[in-house]
Amino acid sequence: MKYYFSIGIGVCGLLLFSSPKICAKSEQESHKVLEKKARQGDAAAQVNLGLSAYIAGNIEEAKTWFREAANKGNAGGQYYWGLVEDEAGNLEEAKKWYRLSGAQGNGDALYNLGLIENEEGNLEVAKGWYVLAVEKGCAQALYSLGLLAYKAKNTEEAKRWWKEAAQKGDAMALYGLGHQEEKQGNVAEAKKWLLEAARLGNVNAQYELGVIEYEEKNLEEVKKWWVKAAEQEETKAMFGLGIVAEGEGNLVDAKRWFQQAAKYGHIDAQFNQGTLEYREGNLEEARKWYTLASEQKDGGASYNLGVLEENAGNLEEARKWYILAGKQGNDNALFYLGLLGEIAGNVEEARKWYMLAKRNGDNEVLYHLGLLEHGEGNLEEARKWYMLAVEKGSVLARLNLGNMALKKKDLAGARKWYMLAIEKGCSEAEYNLGFIEYREGNPDKAMGCWKRAAEHGFELAQERLKKLEKTKNNIKNLDEMIEKIADTMGLDVDSLKKLAEESQNKR
Repeated sequence: MKYYFSIGIGVCGLLLFSSPKICAKSEQESHKVLEKKARQGDAAAQVNLGLSAYIAGNIEEAKTWFREAANKGNAGGQYYWGLVEDEAGNLEEAKKWYRLSGAQGNGDALYNLGLIENEEGNLEVAKGWYVLAVEKGCAQALYSLGLLAYKAKNTEEAKRWWKEAAQKGDAMALYGLGHQEEKQGNVAEAKKWLLEAARLGNVNAQYELGVIEYEEKNLEEVKKWWVKAAEQEETKAMFGLGIVAEGEGNLVDAKRWFQQAAKYGHIDAQFNQGTLEYREGNLEEARKWYTLASEQKDGGASYNLGVLEENAGNLEEARKWYILAGKQGNDNALFYLGLLGEIAGNVEEARKWYMLAKRNGDNEVLYHLGLLEHGEGNLEEARKWYMLAVEKGSVLARLNLGNMALKKKDLAGARKWYMLAIEKGCSEAEYNLGFIEYREGNPDKAMGCWKRAAEHGFELAQERLKKLEKTKNNIKNLDEMIEKIADTMGLDVDSLKKLAEESQNKR
C-alpha cells in the first residue's frame, strides 16, 4: 500500500506541517498568515496550505500549492507532488519527485519508489529502495522487505524483517509472522503473533485468528474476532458468522450476516442467503439472491434458478438457466441437461451434454454414457464407459457389466460383476445371481440370493418368492389330493404321483 495524504508527522519521520491548525507548531499563526507566507514563497507554508486545502476537499488548490513547494526544492512538496503524479498514473513523473524528496531524507518517498518498482516487477530495485527507506526509519518498509523474502520462499529472511518491524508495532508484520507460522503448522506460535496483530486492529489477523478458533471449535472466540473483522467490512468474516449462526440453528442471525456479506458482493453469501430463503418458501427472495450470485458466474446459483423455473413449470426458462450454469462450469446442470435429452429419447443431445459433464469424471455421468451406447447397441463402447464408471465407484455399471456377460452366456464373468455389485449393496445383482445359481444346479443358493434381495426391498425378488411359495403350496395340495385318491381307490401313491408328473410335463 502506498502512503497517501496524511495529517501530522510523516510515517517515516518527515515533519510536514508548520501551521497551527495542522500540527500546532505555533498556536498564534492564523490561516491568513499561513496563506500570506505561502504567497510570499515560503515552501513549508505552501505544503501545509496544500494539505489544508486537500482536507477541505479543494483538490485543485492543494495540487497548486504542492507543485509550487516541489519546484522550490521542498522535500514535503516533492513528496506530495509525487503522490499526485502517482495517483494520476504518471509513474515516471512520480518516481522523479520521489527521488528528489528521498534524496533529502524522506523515507516515505523512498518507500513509495520501492512500491512502484515492485509493481513493475523490478524486485531487486524495489528491495534497494526499501532498504534505504528502513535506514530513514520507515517501519513499513521492513514489512515489505519481509514480504519480498516470503514471496521468494526465503522464510527465515522474511521472519527476520517482520520481527524487526513487529518490534516497532507494525501490525502487518505481526500478521505476516502469524500467517507464516500457521502455514508451517505451528498453531500455538501463530496464535501468539496473530493475537498481537488482531489487538492492534489488523483485520487479516482478526479473520485468521477466527479461522483457527473455528477449527478448534472455540465458537465464542470465533464470534468475537469475526465480529471485529466484520466491523472493518471483512466480508469473509461476515460470511463465516453466518455459517456459525446457521450451525447453531439461529437462522435470523445467519440471514443477517449472509445479507451483510452479500451486499458487499460475497458470492457464497448470496448463494447461501438464496438457499435459506428457498427453504423458508420465500421463492422471490431466493430468486433475487441467486440471480446476484449468478451474475458473478456462480454455476450453482444458475442451476438453482433453473430448478425454481422447472418447479414453476417454466421448462424453457429452466433450460436457459441450466445451459448458463453449464457454461459456468456446473456439472450438475450439464448432467441434468443430458438426462432431459435421454428421457426425451434424443440420444445425440444427451450424449453432447454428458460428454461436457464427464470432464470431472463423475461416475454417474460415465454410467449414463455407457447406458446410451448400450441402448444403441454399441456394446464395446458401452463396456468402455461402464469400466470407467466402475473405476469411479459406480455400482450400476458393475451390474450392467454383469448383465452384458450374462447375455453372452459368460456365467463366470457375470458372477464376478454381480458379486462386485453385491459388495456395494446392489439387490438387483443379488437377484440376478440367483438365476446363475439356479442354472448351475444350486437351488438352495438361488433361493438364498432371492431371499436376501427381497429382504432389501427388491420388488422382483419379493414377487418371485410369492410365486414360488404359491407353487409350493399348489404342489403340497396336489400331493395331498393324490394321497387321498390313492387311499380311496387302493392305488400305489408313488405310481400315481409319477403319472401326474408325466401328465404335467406333457402340458
